[in-house]
Amino acid sequence: MPKILIGIVIKNNEQFMKTFLSNLLNLSYPKEKITLCILESDSEDKTWEILQECKPYLKDYQAVHIWKHDYGFKLPYLERQERDQDKRYRILGEVRTEVVTKFLTDEEWVFSFDADLQHVRTNIIEKGLEANKIFLSFLATCFFKGALRTFNVVFNHEVIKDVMPLGELPDDLEQYCLIDTASLTCFLCKSEVFKKGISFKSIRGKPYLQEQSTFSLRMKRKSFKMYLDTKNRVVHF
Repeated sequence: MPKILIGIVIKNNEQFMKTFLSNLLNLSYPKEKITLCILESDSEDKTWEILQECKPYLKDYQAVHIWKHDYGFKLPYLERQERDQDKRYRILGEVRTEVVTKFLTDEEWVFSFDADLQHVRTNIIEKGLEANKIFLSFLATCFFKGALRTFNVVFNHEVIKDVMPLGELPDDLEQYCLIDTASLTCFLCKSEVFKKGISFKSIRGKPYLQEQSTFSLRMKRKSFKMYLDTKNRVVHF
């Protein structure tokens, strides 16, 4: 079984910490094959303190790195969707890159998921490895207006509208769809991508893009293909 680096960014996730820890510890992949990296950034609640309390539960991993790096972006959630987008996108790219590269050594794969996910399949890493794609996103869903819906999916040069009911997905949708823009809610990526310098960081001299768009642009320039797993899904709050 190959070595895996799990990289997770956490910010203002106090209310989700119990679920996050459960999702993490319940992953069935052998912990002795995992390097765990958790970066806390700019929280204004007790996320950092709770992380310190969690350390005794993480002793079985091959290595554990938990650190804090504040970037100075602390707008409330609703305001940050509208204000200072250039700064927000730049920092998102910096944070995402730091968490998956700071301690990356001989791990063959990098796995990441949002800390505020409600449900992550226990065997999702194994399922991702079976696909053997250089980059694989897992379809993210959420409960909205009484139905399970998918969001943030782009494939075959067509956009699946945000919060789209799962029942409206095409019937002939393959399990592994070629996508144009990476979804970072939950993904598995070969570490060689990051070792070759592909990152989420903003491209100098270019208008600021969201970190997944910047990453996707770099991947396409290197002719790396990105895929979406439509069957092994995760559920967002």
